[in-house]
Amino acid sequence: MDVYMEVYSHVVSRDSRRRLAQVMTDLIHQRPRLDLNETYFVLAYRYECAILRQRTEAMRFILNQQILNQREYLKKVQTEKPEFGLPPPLLEKFPIAPHSDETLLTPVYLLEFHPSMSCTPSLAEAMDHSVRLLYELFTPTYPMEEIVLEKRFFDYLRYEVETLKPLGGSYTAQLQRDLFSSYFVEDAIQMCELSNQYLVAVQQRNSRGDRKTRQIYLLNELGRLLDLITLRHRLIDCMWECEVLSKIYLSVAHEMGFDDFHLFIRPLQFEAAKYKEGVEDLRPPIYITAIQDDDSTLDK
Repeated sequence: MDVYMEVYSHVVSRDSRRRLAQVMTDLIHQRPRLDLNETYFVLAYRYECAILRQRTEAMRFILNQQILNQREYLKKVQTEKPEFGLPPPLLEKFPIAPHSDETLLTPVYLLEFHPSMSCTPSLAEAMDHSVRLLYELFTPTYPMEEIVLEKRFFDYLRYEVETLKPLGGSYTAQLQRDLFSSYFVEDAIQMCELSNQYLVAVQQRNSRGDRKTRQIYLLNELGRLLDLITLRHRLIDCMWECEVLSKIYLSVAHEMGFDDFHLFIRPLQFEAAKYKEGVEDLRPPIYITAIQDDDSTLDK
């Protein structure tokens, strides 16, 4: 509850505040689940306390990283004189505790606000949704089994959150330098300067024609530049999702006794495929379900 109260001081959107208030209300009315078939109720109560503790630590670590990342971004875009459209500079003076005497999150300074903390209700809903999916997957029959399963989930979640590697850590060094490097596109001031220089060059090249035509051409060039930056972020998201899915695939494949050969198979477009003679005369392919009893004939 103290974590949510500290986050509430950063949220400025009305809808986000309502969602966060609903999460806090649900937490207030939450009661420990007791299994009447058990002879010792204290064990279930201790598990419930451990679940709240692990969930709080995982949420706290995520929000602390969010605050640190936002501070780093504010320092990158900070200029000597204020400019229109840029956030106010970060004044690292007068640390305060907005809710209690001792803060649970990273201490903030006076006039320091992070509206991106409005993602907290979404994080809480994502955790609850993951627990529900876990119930559907393992189908516990007793309340005590649900409590133990949820406890193991939050233990694993906290471990994964605290040991999370940097984005693109499993890719090659060349790909990390070309795509995931933060020295060029992530520098907002440098990108603004390059964009202004590019637009000035476009205006100088397109000096002919009426004013409306020049404005349309300038907007198209600006849209192309923004599309390039947006596509890079989308590509990073896709690469990060592929990285997560590949780790899940490797763990499942190793448990089934297979190698990671499927991970390197790439789709081929139909237009680029070459026609082979005599394909119609070949026999249909044999599926894995037809030979799953005998693994010796399976081509790995």
